[in-house]
Amino acid sequence: MNKKLVALLIPLLLLPLVAFAYAHWTDSITKKYKFHFGTVEAEVKKWHVDECYTWDADSNTVVFGDEVNVTEVYDAEGELIGFLIVADPVGPGFVINFTMLIHNNGRLPLEVYAPIIKLSDLNTTDPCWYAFSNMTTWPEWFVYTYKYYAHMTPGTKDDFNADHYTTKIEPTGRVYEPSECIKITQKIWLNVQGFPDLQCHWFKFFVEIPIRNSPSALYSSYHNATRGWP
Repeated sequence: MNKKLVALLIPLLLLPLVAFAYAHWTDSITKKYKFHFGTVEAEVKKWHVDECYTWDADSNTVVFGDEVNVTEVYDAEGELIGFLIVADPVGPGFVINFTMLIHNNGRLPLEVYAPIIKLSDLNTTDPCWYAFSNMTTWPEWFVYTYKYYAHMTPGTKDDFNADHYTTKIEPTGRVYEPSECIKITQKIWLNVQGFPDLQCHWFKFFVEIPIRNSPSALYSSYHNATRGWP
């Protein structure tokens, strides 16, 4: 019995010796990181109908809010992000020229791309906003043009006076930093004089202006000023 007890005690006595043999004094260098993702966020700060050639169908001297209606669309945060525009009636020579001042409301720099146009088939009844059937060919009577304008003084932030945006620029022609704006004008002309079959039909199209984050800039060579480098 004593031999068995000794056989059990000897390994237990050796454990502190093993631990002592492999013990070291230690130190360490640590770096802890914390990242907060930025936001791609654009908001229409102002808008304006520059010109509209249409008809006062009921002769009540009121067109906007009657024959031409512009409904603002807001997101969950209360930012203006789009429009629903209805003109009824339209005919040969109808024109609407619409201008927006778009603000980089996020924390990442943005690039603004050329508009993407989707044309829907003609309808004999008032179509809802959500159903969409693509028109196979662009009709020759539909004329859409656009222009982009940057601030006349580059890098100016939070200037919401649209008259200060006079420098014509191509899509993705520059990067818009947080709080900078871009002005966009869009003109729609319905050159339908030679197309009488369009009478009593509805025509719907969507315009999307893609806005994406810009590649990051390169910043390098930073160190503790009192220690120097190398």
